[in-house]
Amino acid sequence: MKPIRRHSAMTNLHGPRHRRLLIALFASHFFCTVLFVSAGYALSEGFNLSPISIGLNLITGIMLCVGAYIPDNMLARSAWSSIPIGLLLCMFASICLLFWGGSDSSVITFAVSCAGFGFAVVNLGVSSEKAEVQLQGLPDGFNHKMVSSRLLGLAIGFAISALFAIVQWGSFHIGLMRLVNGCAFCLLAVSFIFISKISRVRAWE
Repeated sequence: MKPIRRHSAMTNLHGPRHRRLLIALFASHFFCTVLFVSAGYALSEGFNLSPISIGLNLITGIMLCVGAYIPDNMLARSAWSSIPIGLLLCMFASICLLFWGGSDSSVITFAVSCAGFGFAVVNLGVSSEKAEVQLQGLPDGFNHKMVSSRLLGLAIGFAISALFAIVQWGSFHIGLMRLVNGCAFCLLAVSFIFISKISRVRAWE
């Protein structure tokens, strides 16, 4: 019975760290999906840009997001691969759009780039912490839960973005864009607070 109790205690001890990774993955994928789709819609309907021009405005952020899945890159070996820092960068991108006046498309390009960078930092931080936690043992099915968190974030993000596009089909209302990104900002803020609390528990351990 003693080994079983010991294993149970270790599982309970490191449970919050597992949840930290899942929350970070969900929040980052949800946020970037909402921001990229709403930004693309704003460029299309608000500025009447062609698909090629929209792609050029979003390409930097997209490449940064893709870079998060490239193993052993320069960012992964730097101090920037941290979940809290990545969430802060995403929050900054959201703030840029919340205070955007609607007249300058370069603000959208800048916000998308910050979001892509934040996404990459969060996901590289998750990979780094997963390797650290893995030494102490991962719970059964944890890798599947990580995939599910990513897919759930993407699915809910696309659903909200689709609703955003349907409500204002054929036109563009900056108030709705601020509302959608404001909700995404609130999710990031809650995730950041929760993850910060877990970080303090981790430091105390």
